[in-house]
Amino acid sequence: MRLLILNILFVVWQIHGVIGQSTNAAVVSTTAAPVKPATYMLVAPAVVRPDQPFSVCMNLLKQATDEDMIVRIEVRTERNETIAARVISNLKPGIAQTVSLSEMPAQSLTPRQSYKLYIRGETLNAELIFENENELKYDQKALSVFIQTDRAIYRPASLVRYRAIVVKSDLKPYVGNATIKIFDPSRNLISQTIGVTLDRGVYSGELQLAEETLLGDWFIEVETSNGVQDKSSFTVDTYVLPKFEVNIKTSSFITINDDLSVFVDAKYTYGKGVAGKAKVSLELPWHRWHAMVPTIIDENGVKKEEELMVERTVKLNRQGEAAVVFSNDELKRHKLLHEWGGGSIRIVASVTEDITEIERNATHQISTFREEVKLDVEKQGDTFKPGLTYNVVVALKQMDDTPVKATLPKRVQVSTFYNYPYNHDTSSLQEEKETKIVEVDAHGTSVLTLQPPINCTSARIEAHYDIGGKDNFTATPIYSSLYVEAAVSPTKSFLQLLADNEGAVDVGKSLSFSLKATQPLSTITYQVMSRSNIVVSQQMTVNSEHATISFPATANMAPKSRLIVYAIIESSQEVLVDALDFKVEGIFQNQVALSIDKQAVEPGQNVKFKVTSDKNSFVGLLVVDQSVLLLKTGNDITREKVEQDLENYDSNNVGGGFGGPRPWEAIDRKKRSIWRPWWGIGGSDAQSIFSNAGLVVLTDALLYREPQREFMSERRLNTPGGLTVMMMDGAPGMAEAAFAAPPMGGSSPPPPTVRKFFPHTWIWSDLNSTSGEVEMEIEAPDTITSWVASTFAINEENGLGVAPTTSKLRVFRPFFIQLNLPYAVRRGEKFALLVLVFNYMEKEQDVTVTLKYDKDSGYDLLKKDGTVVRRDEVGQQNVRIVSVAGGGTSKAVYFPIVPSSIGEIPVHISAIASQGGDAVEMNLRVDPQGYKVDRNIPFVIDLNNNSSDFSKNLELIWPNDVVDGSQKARLDVIGDMMGPVLNNAHKLVQMPYGCGEQNMLNLVPNILVVKYLRATNRNESQLETKAIKFIEQGIQRELTYKRADNSFSAFGDSDKAGSTWLTAFVVRSFHHAKQYAFVDPNVISRAVAFLNSQQMESGAFAERGEVHHKDMQGGAQDGGVALTAFVLISILENGMENGKAVTYLEKHLDEVSGNAYTMAVVAYALQLAKSKQAGKAFENLKKHKIVEKSGDVKFASAQKKVEKLKESRAYMFQARPVDIETTSYAVLSYLAQNQTSESLSIIRWLVSQRNELGGFTSTQDTVMALQALSSYAAVTYSDKHTSQVTILNGKHTHSFDINIRNAIVLQSYQLSSLNDAVSINANGTGVVFAQLSYSYYRDSLNDDAPFFCSQEIKEIRAGNRLQLDLCCNYTRPGKSNMALAEIDALSGYRFDAEQVHTLTSIEDLQRVEMEKDDTKMNVYFNPLGGRPVCLSLYSDVTYQVADQKPANFRLVDYYDPEEQLKMTYAAKQTRSLQEKCGEDCWPPISPSLPPFDESTVTEIY
Repeated sequence: MRLLILNILFVVWQIHGVIGQSTNAAVVSTTAAPVKPATYMLVAPAVVRPDQPFSVCMNLLKQATDEDMIVRIEVRTERNETIAARVISNLKPGIAQTVSLSEMPAQSLTPRQSYKLYIRGETLNAELIFENENELKYDQKALSVFIQTDRAIYRPASLVRYRAIVVKSDLKPYVGNATIKIFDPSRNLISQTIGVTLDRGVYSGELQLAEETLLGDWFIEVETSNGVQDKSSFTVDTYVLPKFEVNIKTSSFITINDDLSVFVDAKYTYGKGVAGKAKVSLELPWHRWHAMVPTIIDENGVKKEEELMVERTVKLNRQGEAAVVFSNDELKRHKLLHEWGGGSIRIVASVTEDITEIERNATHQISTFREEVKLDVEKQGDTFKPGLTYNVVVALKQMDDTPVKATLPKRVQVSTFYNYPYNHDTSSLQEEKETKIVEVDAHGTSVLTLQPPINCTSARIEAHYDIGGKDNFTATPIYSSLYVEAAVSPTKSFLQLLADNEGAVDVGKSLSFSLKATQPLSTITYQVMSRSNIVVSQQMTVNSEHATISFPATANMAPKSRLIVYAIIESSQEVLVDALDFKVEGIFQNQVALSIDKQAVEPGQNVKFKVTSDKNSFVGLLVVDQSVLLLKTGNDITREKVEQDLENYDSNNVGGGFGGPRPWEAIDRKKRSIWRPWWGIGGSDAQSIFSNAGLVVLTDALLYREPQREFMSERRLNTPGGLTVMMMDGAPGMAEAAFAAPPMGGSSPPPPTVRKFFPHTWIWSDLNSTSGEVEMEIEAPDTITSWVASTFAINEENGLGVAPTTSKLRVFRPFFIQLNLPYAVRRGEKFALLVLVFNYMEKEQDVTVTLKYDKDSGYDLLKKDGTVVRRDEVGQQNVRIVSVAGGGTSKAVYFPIVPSSIGEIPVHISAIASQGGDAVEMNLRVDPQGYKVDRNIPFVIDLNNNSSDFSKNLELIWPNDVVDGSQKARLDVIGDMMGPVLNNAHKLVQMPYGCGEQNMLNLVPNILVVKYLRATNRNESQLETKAIKFIEQGIQRELTYKRADNSFSAFGDSDKAGSTWLTAFVVRSFHHAKQYAFVDPNVISRAVAFLNSQQMESGAFAERGEVHHKDMQGGAQDGGVALTAFVLISILENGMENGKAVTYLEKHLDEVSGNAYTMAVVAYALQLAKSKQAGKAFENLKKHKIVEKSGDVKFASAQKKVEKLKESRAYMFQARPVDIETTSYAVLSYLAQNQTSESLSIIRWLVSQRNELGGFTSTQDTVMALQALSSYAAVTYSDKHTSQVTILNGKHTHSFDINIRNAIVLQSYQLSSLNDAVSINANGTGVVFAQLSYSYYRDSLNDDAPFFCSQEIKEIRAGNRLQLDLCCNYTRPGKSNMALAEIDALSGYRFDAEQVHTLTSIEDLQRVEMEKDDTKMNVYFNPLGGRPVCLSLYSDVTYQVADQKPANFRLVDYYDPEEQLKMTYAAKQTRSLQEKCGEDCWPPISPSLPPFDESTVTEIY
């Protein structure tokens, strides 16, 4: 049937010889009728790319006229608009010519448009000779973009460094601009850098991550000016940097009769073995995620769980290694092996370091098979060509694709079945069979050359192997097969192209290919395609059935190219073609090499990095801690990445159909057989070979395409044996599938150096190599680890080059100590100070470890009975002598102490051995017990009011229960009202701020700082840059609270609804921030749209979110007036209007006149709206003015309750936040009315309410007060300032000089006589802002608290784990504002960070964050009511501490901090330090000590 179709097509082509048609000729006659000679053939890439040249191969086969002619070649749109063109004249017949069209501008090409290649040949008189066209595909890949980051994973608050490298397909730098965008995991646009100029194709940038930012995958997207886009990702996560790596080594597979040997290797990043134990577990891959545990029934009918895993724990040797053998019986007993094979076992190795108990895991999967070998039959190409030889390779391999063992039999039986056309007379398929025995070589392969008969249509090859060596091939389960069809040609004529070289060829060496044909050829044309460009095009005379094609390998052929050879049969004008891919080594013209002058150094020693490259290169050097790479890789630019990217230029990778990716290219390159690195281009006919090669052809020769044979599959299915054939065509046989291999995966030592520099990224440098050689000499960091260095270089002439491999530097000391300290302990607690001594020298070392101890140490030594060692009897109790074996052994040394002083206590440890020494000094934080109380007394020294002198006396008031030694006091002065903010804009309040509204403290004050600096023309570039960095981080962090509906709420998507109030606050703040940092305009516009959706018909804005700030949102669900005014301010400051809201406020002006807070917000809103009622609102506001005895003015409503006296028993000493907020709005209204002088007394009151950091109590009061103060300061700023302030405190005096040069510098003096009064005297001109700040701890707890919390302590694991159960509620009517619980862990304990993440599932518990090394927890609640909210907190022992003081717990109303509950908790049972530590803390004292010279030791701070 197939032959019949071909004969019919011959006749059709004979009758209708075609020239000048829109499609290529189809077929040629085989009769004696003359065939019209073909005149032209044009071969071109099948794709067009923006800003890229387009080359074609033009061959004028015959001169169709005696007249001179021209050929026009164009790339057109579907509307016949010309994009690129070339006109050729003086073409000589029989000479293939490469023709380059002009570049196609990016703006002329669009992805959704169709394109075509057009050719027209005509005489000079415009007589048409030929004309044709064919479809082209569009591919946007015109450039290669590589994005490099210094790491692949970052912690929050890290600095992300990145580079974008943009090159053309020849790796030369792209000349143009690029836009860089960075998105967080929620697709918020965090950073945008528009139109940056590239330096030799490179742009370097950085992004500072906020402390609180979204975790997950972030994306860097690069778009060039011609529209090419690419992106890369990096991960942000909280992690602990691993100090050691665990690897599992096993055989690549086992059979069902084998034991399983597992080798565990645990090494520190500096290469030494880990001292510890390994737990090795075996399980089925699905075991840990399986919902149901399988059960079995024993012989007695009793159900029991089936054990689907087995584990064993072993001790690691000194090299950090261990071997574990699981017997075959054991594996079968636990159902990990089955007799049919075909499974896999997951191996999990958990290594625990002995002293620290730090654990790291590794996993590995091993496949299980019934047999140890498999048989593969691999084919030369998709089709064979009748009349030409066809090679298949029989490969006998182990299941991991490695050669079989030499002892196994090597004989394989191979049967070949040739199929012929369907015979209608016999209703059957004719089939011939050939069988032979072949011997495989040492590699397990044998090449079998077949000679398919001329008329056969397909072939099936089957191979059988008898592992027993008895040639019993019929009963063996080890076999394989393949099916291959014949190529088709109307004239049964074919070309076959074979590579003479093996493997990839280096640039400059010769490539050779053999060509065979079924009939003699006169000429052939060959061309080489690389990266969709024609790089070689030649025509050669052969006059034979055989030819050899050779040409040198060039750099533009790397990494992969395609050779296409075609010829035209003179008698039939049929095009014969074949093609194959080949590889060339030598992508990079810019040869880059990186060398390090040392392989290993000690911390602090100099290291020299040397990079060689071509001259005038941009060099990027990266050196990163190997520990980071253990967590995640993929951030760097590598040779492999560049090679893979260049292969994407292959034109057959675009689109689908015949031009789509060839399925076999999905196979991992490592799995390809060693005998065939050259890959043929599939196709059953000439047209499909060209298409699969990524080419289009325009010709009037016969370019045959086989018709669709839809009926053939049906015929085969209905024919005996047909089903078998079809199965083998689509997939491997059942036996092959069952056993297919899965994917495999003597002098004295030098003094120790100071260790204090521990970066994750050591070097990230942009260097300029003008001479072709650049060096960098730098001190090695103090991290004991291995550093991995990589580099690339790029210049205009030779483009991009990447160093072949990374270089590694080991930073190591053979003898060192580590001092493990908790975040803090409390005074009076007993603490076992832990020192780890590491010895990596060959010999055992006797080490003298000394804790420096004197009368000023701040701690006492402890005796075994728990009493303190007297100073006169210390002796050797601060010394330990230990023997530490060599080869990587470590030993723990303890010093039991009890802190006696408060603050940062220096702890100095030295360790001296005969061949080495080390010393460490670190600070131990010692806190007092009780609660801290902060007091601040701000005051203004005004020397401008007709007075050049000022005096004031202040007293320090201490309560009766003050904790002894906890008092501190200082006096600060600054010559600028905004000075404290300028110095502390990143930390203005004492409370944590972990929700969406409180986060604005990271943003708004910094906006005000920059705004103030620019308004007053201050040249403070460093301060401004710092503030802008905080603005960028504040924006980034705030976006983590954005919801899916584009609103914002206190806790983002975990809240039930978005907050109108917070969304308005964000819109207002982002509007001001965008003047100084990037803010995605879509965020603002969409948030405004949300606000508009919350406006009711009355004009009021509704609050459907959680009410966290009652004074602002009171009654807000019904459309509160204060809320509406707040939203209106936001809209107006964004340059928009909202008349409905203005009308609403005007309408309700009288009804809110009695509420000072609401009146203040409304008055300011109406001022901004330029309402006719603004004057009336301002007058109503004035009625709430309160003048204090000092003459200062505040604005507040009459108090409904008697205000507590600010005496020594109080915890809060500032005004209510709502009064500060109200007064701040009043200042803004006064300034809007141009009543600046009247504002001074109000400003004085606001300044007097500041805390010591320059902020206030909470968020909104701080933000609004700073806005009022900065606005006032900007309009009253004066550069005339010269004054002196003198302080007298008991017998101590101190003077400050303030002038215009140091006006924004905060000057401080620590007070020494804490029980004496403080006298302040000043003279000169200007205004000075001063504050007396003092703090203390006290033991008393407040008994009039608005909250109640029940607590219960449970001790788990013999007291090594504590469970704290809390149930808290609000005791007064209604609800509180947002509530915040601050909970400290007991000394020596840390909260369980993993368990903490489960707490947010509790209703009304919105957020949990950890501080201070997981020793403090902040829990954020929705407003609490009478119903208790219960939670359980877990903490674990991490340090040996006894006699712990009670830990603090505080529950506070965030917006009214005076409303708070203070309580403590403690463990029920306490163990002494002797019980916890025993003999380790009090070892026997050696009668003699070795000599000790501490002068040889360098301290480490």
